[in-house]
Amino acid sequence: MIRLSNISKNLSGKPILSELDYSIQPGECHAWKGLNGCGKTTLARILAGLETPDSGEVLFSDNPPRILIAQQDFVLWPTLSVRANLNLVAPSAQWQPLVDQLNLTSLLKKNSGRLSHGQKQLVCLARTLALQPDLLIVDEAASHLDYQTREHVIDLLLHLIPNHPLALIWIDHYQENAQKLNASLWQFEHGKITSSPSPS
Repeated sequence: MIRLSNISKNLSGKPILSELDYSIQPGECHAWKGLNGCGKTTLARILAGLETPDSGEVLFSDNPPRILIAQQDFVLWPTLSVRANLNLVAPSAQWQPLVDQLNLTSLLKKNSGRLSHGQKQLVCLARTLALQPDLLIVDEAASHLDYQTREHVIDLLLHLIPNHPLALIWIDHYQENAQKLNASLWQFEHGKITSSPSPS
């Protein structure tokens, strides 16, 4: 389990997160909703160890998990092929099944700088999943995908979650994606979680 306790964070003197508590278990799928600037991405970066909270704790029930973010921004070497970009992070045995599932095989020899936005997002997603995270945070990383491709990605994640078990946090502005993922919905406003799933 991952638990955040009493997390607060200011950026440039402005409060971004305020005394926030949150937890996620292996195999769970959560969807974070809220307007831009409400603290979702900052909290994601704290979870992934890319930001440090001003106060509060990030707690793990066991060994620290591998937490990775698939982001909207493309972090690919544009002068390298798709294959070379994938090989930078993992052996082919780890990424090849994902490439097949995401229909990227025909792009492996293509220069990454010549891909469309949607193709780049799929390559970044395959690369992140190849690293076999315990928690994957998808932060607006489906924004450039067409409807059919986004549905395919959601189907892939639904398959991976129970088999890993992979915990997933999905961040975007579309309620229907959370419903398709059968995700627990967490609403953010002004640096706080204002609504969360009721205990069953």
